[in-house]
Amino acid sequence: VAARLQFTADGALWATMSPHGGVARVTFEGTRATRMERFDSPHGLTATSAVPIIADREGNLWVGTNLGLNRFRARSVHTLAVGPSDPYRSLVTASDGRVYGYGEDLRPYDLRRTLLEGSAAQLQAAAREAPTPIWQFDWVNLARTVAGRTTLIPLPAPFTGQPLHALLFPDDAQAWVCTGERGVLHYREGQWQRERRLPEQACSSLALDGHGQLLLGYADGRLRRMGATAVESFGVAQGLAVGPVTAVLQHQDLLLVAGEAGLAVRVGEGRFVTVRTDVAGVLEGITGMVADARGHLWLNGSRGLVRLQSSQLRRALPAGLQVTPRLFDAVDGMPGIALQSGPISTAALAGDGLLWLATNQGLAWLDTTRTHVNTTPPSVRIGDVLYGSEQQPLRDGLRLPAGTSQLQIDYVALSLARPERNRYRYRLSGVDEAWQDAGSSTRAYYTNLAPGNYRFEVEAANEDGIWSASPASRSFRIAPTFVQTVWFKLLCAAGLLALLMMAVRIRSGQLAALFRARLQERNGERERIARDLHDTLLQGSQGLILRLHAISQSAQTPEPVRGQLEAAMQLAERNLAEGRERVNALRDGPFAGRDLASALADVHAEYAGHGTNPLRLTVEGATPPLQIDAAEEVFLIGREAIRNALRHAQASAIEVELSYGARCFLLHVRDDGIGIADENAGHGHWGLQGMRERAQRLGAELQLWTRSGLGTEVALAVPARRLYQRRAPRWRWPWSRTDA
Repeated sequence: VAARLQFTADGALWATMSPHGGVARVTFEGTRATRMERFDSPHGLTATSAVPIIADREGNLWVGTNLGLNRFRARSVHTLAVGPSDPYRSLVTASDGRVYGYGEDLRPYDLRRTLLEGSAAQLQAAAREAPTPIWQFDWVNLARTVAGRTTLIPLPAPFTGQPLHALLFPDDAQAWVCTGERGVLHYREGQWQRERRLPEQACSSLALDGHGQLLLGYADGRLRRMGATAVESFGVAQGLAVGPVTAVLQHQDLLLVAGEAGLAVRVGEGRFVTVRTDVAGVLEGITGMVADARGHLWLNGSRGLVRLQSSQLRRALPAGLQVTPRLFDAVDGMPGIALQSGPISTAALAGDGLLWLATNQGLAWLDTTRTHVNTTPPSVRIGDVLYGSEQQPLRDGLRLPAGTSQLQIDYVALSLARPERNRYRYRLSGVDEAWQDAGSSTRAYYTNLAPGNYRFEVEAANEDGIWSASPASRSFRIAPTFVQTVWFKLLCAAGLLALLMMAVRIRSGQLAALFRARLQERNGERERIARDLHDTLLQGSQGLILRLHAISQSAQTPEPVRGQLEAAMQLAERNLAEGRERVNALRDGPFAGRDLASALADVHAEYAGHGTNPLRLTVEGATPPLQIDAAEEVFLIGREAIRNALRHAQASAIEVELSYGARCFLLHVRDDGIGIADENAGHGHWGLQGMRERAQRLGAELQLWTRSGLGTEVALAVPARRLYQRRAPRWRWPWSRTDA
């Protein structure tokens, strides 16, 4: 009696049985049950008592017993139940596309799909009726079975009895043999011939390329291709470095060479490239290779049966990328691994689509007309996040505590077909620029994370490389510590700016003090020079003039001499007056904060006298506090302009305008004189050149307009920031200083 029933995708009915226990499987042909199988403890069921049964989306069937959970899954590789016995289990493909197997007794078995349910006798009987000859070998001789009769073909002398290293049967009448240490023999039309174009070196593998040329692999890792007229050799110089060659296959434009160390592929006429995979060692020890009609490459090796896509190889090899193989091993029904010693290929593809494999535990087959692909993309679940000593589920919007810089995120794919072969890739926004390949690892680790918002994404692929339809994702945030906040950074920037301002202020104070000291030193030196000149040169000159005057008034002085002395004394008095003027100029100290308008008026009064050359003085705007050094320069420029107007221009009236603007100070000095020539600009104290030099030091603009008979105008424009004192702020930094 069935306790539970479950139909599977292949149309079979599964049932848990009661009261006898176990699990039963019933297959149908149409509506009629054709076969019933029963599984119990001897078959691996954890206990006889089984009740719950369920099929998942990937085709796995789960059965629960009182001692555990059991999984049934469809096998891709099937072991031949009846057929050749130990030790050889060799395979050969006839010219009609049929595959035959035979053992030590050389009795062939017909391995057609339609005969596999029959007995060993039925398989042998079908082989005896084979329409084409069947090639065989017994390690030292060739054999051929025709119409059920087997005939030995011994090797010729001196190769008789020597072991066979490699065999190839191009058709029903030809055979290539590598034997002994030096022999490459060709059997054709009942005769043995030794191939003289090849070196005296036995090969380890034989195959034909797409043009019917012979391909020979050698134990030293080399490959030779024998054409109609020449023999071409390939080795390390051409990129072929896979160790002793164990199998060779030409498929369209791909030339595959397998060795003990891996697999190399040549595309077209290019170099050989060693194939890289993401499964270590999966391409080692390959002794059989075939290609099916779908472009799949099937490689029988020391890890099991490997499937590669030829199109994937063409894309990956030029870029040096890894390929993703599909491995069929014991879980998929593979009995053991490929035979590692034998002269023929351990993989043969029959015309009916069955791939036959020779393994160390018997013959096995796989139906290449089926896809053998798990097309269900796995979904992914993101689990816990571990940070420090804390662990909690990673949910959207999770806020991690401040100071978190290292974390671990767990995830897993919901695929139970081959969970150990699930592969993952993940990325963290703001950290990973591209997807990170994690292989089979189900954890992601991150260090040195900064505070901010993050989004973690992960995808998974099943054993056949089918990736998730969409990535699983979670967003989270790491809170900043106080020193990582924007406010702290702004505070640091403000503190740095304040330090910089304080340094600039201190330095400017130092420079101002240095400037004042130098200015005082200069003024002191000028006063000393003025005193020296007044006390020595001017006083001496005045005494000399007085003595000359006394001599000129003497009665003993002749009249002509008296006239000459009078002329000399007048010249000396003029020079003495100019000397006193220069001494007075040396004694002119700093402007000392005097009112600029009144100071310029005093200059006019000093040089013009009262009642002559009237002065019109105009002041616009309120007079702000002035910088002493800059005001002195303005005063000296104005003084020089007034003196030039009085001395050289013969002006009858002078106008002086002072305008205190918000952005600029303007000084205009106009006269109605005869104008001044360039050659006169240097006369007097400073002259025009001195005025320009002072304006340049102020950063001011000085303009002069003069025309003969129309007077002269001097205009000075000084930026306010260079002349006006800055207004003191209502509050001050503690470190700010006030200059006395």
